[in-house]
Amino acid sequence: MVSDKIRNKSVILVGNSVELLEYEYGDYIESFDIIVRFGRGIPRPDIYKSVGKRTDIWITGFLRANFHPHFPTALKLLNRCRIHLNKKPTREIVFDHEVMYSDDELMLIFEEFGCKNGDANALRPSAGYMGVHYFVNKMNMWKNLNLIGFDFFQKKLPWKLGQDYPSSWHLPENTIQRSPHAKDKEREIVSQWNEKGILNWKILSDLKEELIDFS
Repeated sequence: MVSDKIRNKSVILVGNSVELLEYEYGDYIESFDIIVRFGRGIPRPDIYKSVGKRTDIWITGFLRANFHPHFPTALKLLNRCRIHLNKKPTREIVFDHEVMYSDDELMLIFEEFGCKNGDANALRPSAGYMGVHYFVNKMNMWKNLNLIGFDFFQKKLPWKLGQDYPSSWHLPENTIQRSPHAKDKEREIVSQWNEKGILNWKILSDLKEELIDFS
């Protein structure tokens, strides 16, 4: 169980900011007892120096669940956050996992963001935010909680993929111009947790929106 795995341990959540690839924080990330990754955040040898190698806990939703073979030894968490909570998922989860939130719990989180069930146009919380929320509010038996690679979609790569510039080093197959996530609200809440000392958020440079030139 997650609670047993993280008890009195130092935990770091590795986000998907493209800016992370500009730094060599791999050894820093590996220094923590528990490393948490998300979805398509698969470490590769060419980026180990930036993102580290080990994965102890992997968080996925239904959309990225088919990437589970890339995390064979990780404890797996399912983020059931989806727009139509009153409908059964169309995909089956074929690996052992723990469910992060019940639908009732998700509805309360949605309400905090002004997001109603079934509203596909609402700005819903992202997988990264849901992971942070989970460890702050439900699994807070860790020794310390740390974030890296979180900028809430502010930094982007300088080339288009789909209709927009990618903001994730996970490099999704396509992107849209309008983000489906409530990034400003997420940033506000996580900033408050950071200021209160609930977690340690390593902000890589700043939180200004900009294209990153890797040349």
